[in-house]
Amino acid sequence: MLIRDSFAPVSLPKPARTTRKPAPAQDQAQLSVASQLQQCPIGPQLSTLTRSLSRQNRAAGECAATQAAGGPTQAGAAQIQAQMRQGLCPYLSQATQNNPARDWSALNLLREGLEQGHTDPIDFLHGVHENYGPSVQVGDVLFESRPDVVGQILVATENPSADKNKFAKSTLQKHSLGQVYGDHTIFLESGADWKAQRKSLTPHFVGQAVLSEENHQHLQDLTDKHLNALPVGVPVDLNLKLRTLSLDVALSHMFGQNLELNELEQLAGLFERGGKLAQHKLFGIEHQDPQLHEQMNQVADRLIATPTPAPMLQTLLAAPEAKDRKWLREQVLMLTMLGHETTANLLTYSAAELAAHPQDLAELRAEYAATIGNARPTVDQTTGLKFTRNAIKETTREHAPNYLISREALEDVEIEGMRLSAGTQVLMSVQDTNRLPDNDWDPDRAGGKIFSFGGGTRVCMGQVLARLEAAVVLSQLMTRFDLEPTATTDLAPKSDFSSRPQDAHYTLHRTDIAQIEG
Repeated sequence: MLIRDSFAPVSLPKPARTTRKPAPAQDQAQLSVASQLQQCPIGPQLSTLTRSLSRQNRAAGECAATQAAGGPTQAGAAQIQAQMRQGLCPYLSQATQNNPARDWSALNLLREGLEQGHTDPIDFLHGVHENYGPSVQVGDVLFESRPDVVGQILVATENPSADKNKFAKSTLQKHSLGQVYGDHTIFLESGADWKAQRKSLTPHFVGQAVLSEENHQHLQDLTDKHLNALPVGVPVDLNLKLRTLSLDVALSHMFGQNLELNELEQLAGLFERGGKLAQHKLFGIEHQDPQLHEQMNQVADRLIATPTPAPMLQTLLAAPEAKDRKWLREQVLMLTMLGHETTANLLTYSAAELAAHPQDLAELRAEYAATIGNARPTVDQTTGLKFTRNAIKETTREHAPNYLISREALEDVEIEGMRLSAGTQVLMSVQDTNRLPDNDWDPDRAGGKIFSFGGGTRVCMGQVLARLEAAVVLSQLMTRFDLEPTATTDLAPKSDFSSRPQDAHYTLHRTDIAQIEG
């Protein structure tokens, strides 16, 4: 019997919470240096809590030196685009050599590590901001992590007002992902083609298409299917199991396809290979997987041929472009990747953080028992689990699955005192943009804007489904099981298509009602 069925529908007191440790005090010297950096238009606002005084002094000096030299060197747009097609690493190598007025030694070391496969892109992006500040320009590449600037750029992407539409999807990203999934998908298209696809697909991811009781109960059924199959008492790759579950949800919701667990695990592995290949192409790292495209096309053909297609698949099949088999395959594969990868990684980190914070786990369980008890949850009850929602939101901030947002300037533009020429590639590290001075995972954190689902008109189309799925799965998983880390568990992020833990092996133990009721 599932422990969910053993809950008594009683109101339980929430466990007492201890006061979290306050942030360390700031000395006057740190504040002085930080104020200099905040006034610097090209390298502003370093956190005084997360960077050493010596590093802030060095960054302030670099700001002054770069300003004195007249700002970063700008290369020609045509040259930039040619280099971008070859990947980011070769471009950065040339751009830093062309701008010797600034000490790029740290960036060059990071780039060399990335080229050699010794540095993960998440570490690379964080290293750029750790060494050079939250905003740094190298030729026609801008590394940006200031929340206000990131917000402005996202709002100025595909903006309905022509005079405010200044940015589009990056050709660098389109080149890399397009080689794996095709470059005419909703994730990579811009302009009129993107707007048409977005308009036709959005109805399948909002309102009653997601939040109906029927869909919620189907999510519960799929969650039961996977959680009932989890092995107990032995190490299990939790991320793989959650990717398999999220893939099942995505295939069912979008295409009407239902696969067996072993088929889903194989398919999750295939998309993991695709994500790794796309990431390597983005950063100019040599990586080949000659059989991948043929295997993915076989998967796409099977999904397209679903006997009883879901409404979203019917929309795709009715599109004029669907006569082109290549176009149809590309849509199916990209939507499948978008529909499961980031949600599964969000769930993995949410579960890991709760397992590492017993006080927060106790509060989640108490809320579930008091709100739902031994009943099968309704959609209103699931969406009413406030603490579960807060834990998920805080995890999207702390461990943003979508670690990189990239844009390209459509014309010469000035933003926050920076001059960006047409064609400038803007790489926005989501984890650095979301980072706070007090950055510890805290589900009680109030307010704050996060960018894990993007922003502007290109905000994540599937976020309503992702949030509901995350609430259903996380509340069920963490009330049914205790998670025990193994000797190999390592939650440091690694990047493929999105960010996930290096190793998410846990030994699962079934909970009992006495533990949950306290």
